[in-house]
This record gives sequence, C-alpha cells and structure tokens, in this order.
Amino acid sequence: MMCRSISIWLLSLCFIEARAFVVPKSASQLMTSPHIRNCQVSTRITHVFTRKSTSLSAAAPTMSLANKSVTWALLAVIGGTTGTPIVIRATRGKGWYRRINLPSWTPPDSIFGPVWTTLYSCMGYAAFKVYQLKGISSPTLKLAFLHYFLNLVWAPVFFGMQRLRAAHAINFFLLPSLLVIIPNFYRINPLSGLLLLPYLFWLSFATKLNETICRLNPTEKGYNNAMLEADISKLQDEAAKRVGL
Repeated sequence: MMCRSISIWLLSLCFIEARAFVVPKSASQLMTSPHIRNCQVSTRITHVFTRKSTSLSAAAPTMSLANKSVTWALLAVIGGTTGTPIVIRATRGKGWYRRINLPSWTPPDSIFGPVWTTLYSCMGYAAFKVYQLKGISSPTLKLAFLHYFLNLVWAPVFFGMQRLRAAHAINFFLLPSLLVIIPNFYRINPLSGLLLLPYLFWLSFATKLNETICRLNPTEKGYNNAMLEADISKLQDEAAKRVGL
C-alpha cells in the first residue's frame, strides 16, 4: 500500500507541475526538461509496482492451493486422532491390551503415533490431489472416503469393544479396497498413488498382527481373553475408587 501511495503521489506531482510549466522552444530542451524527467521516473516506478502487483496476483492461486492441500492433510490427521483416547485407555499401564497374549514382534507403542500421523497426512494430501483433478464426485475418491471411514472405525471396534475378529474382518475390506484405490489414484495423479504405498505396507503388517492376536486369544461363544482382561481391569478400577485409591 505504501509503494502504491508513493507512485500515485509522484504521478499527481508530475501532473500539477505539468500544468504550470512553459513548454521549451527546442526539442533538446524538451527532453532535458526537469518536468519531463520527473514524469519519466514516475512512469517507471508505476510500471515496476504494476508488474509486482501482477506477480502477486498470479501467485495467489498457488498459495490458495497450498493452503487447501495442508487443510486436507490436517483434517485427515485430526480424524485419525478420534480413536486415540480409546487406544490410550486400552494400552496404558496395566490396560487389557498389555494382559492378553501378543506376538513377540509386536511393535512398541511409541511408534504408532508418528507412523499414523505421517500416513494420515499422506492420505489427506493424496485425496486432495485427486479431488483437485476429478472433483468430489469421483468414484475412486468416494471409495477412498469409505476406506478412510472404516479405518477410523477399526480402533473403537478393536480397542473399545475388544471385538478382535470383527476388527480383523474390517481389515479384510481395508486391504483389498486399498489395492483398488492405489492404482486408480496413480492413474489420476502419480504422486497420489505413490503416497499411499507406505500405508499399504503398514496396513499389511497391521492385518497380520490382528490375525495373530486373534489366534493367540481365540473367541468362544462371543467372548475372548481381551474382553475378560477388560472386565477385570474395570472391576479393579471400580474397587480402587471405592477404597479411595
């Protein structure tokens, strides 16, 4: 704003002075006149600021797209945190997840947060690029939204309800649907397809982990070891509250 004000002020000054001065008699005097030089300087300044203004206007759509892509990635991460309180209750201290039979290759809890944050960010950005090219009505994008929703449902089913086999059944939809989404994303935007490859590897690992936990903690008549340990944990918490611990 200050630059434009200076330019306008110079143009106004040039116009006022132009009305007052007497035109020189010769062409050489005309070209060397201080009034003409002032007008030429003012014109150059105006041209410079006009070019800068045009450049900023052209950069505005790029900045807008960048903001939108970040928003999509951020929303995907925020959605992924909806199941975090449930997971924390199950895994904290002596939570039921720590009491059931787990395979020796179960990863430490500390890596799940960074991994899922990264994966959800990639999922959100990849979906945005497809939306940008194909719109919200794209069948592939709709499948990706359904996949994402079931991904969010998995944590409440596994950690909240201790339905180990039901959670494993969700994985049987997540993995095949992702195998459909990735090549379709890649055809629309190669980067979008490549960004989902780490998620494919992690989901494959998580599916195998879920399957192993189901085998080590079998469900009989709708009840499994995870439910038993969760019930014991609840009783212990209630007992602790009653005695004031």
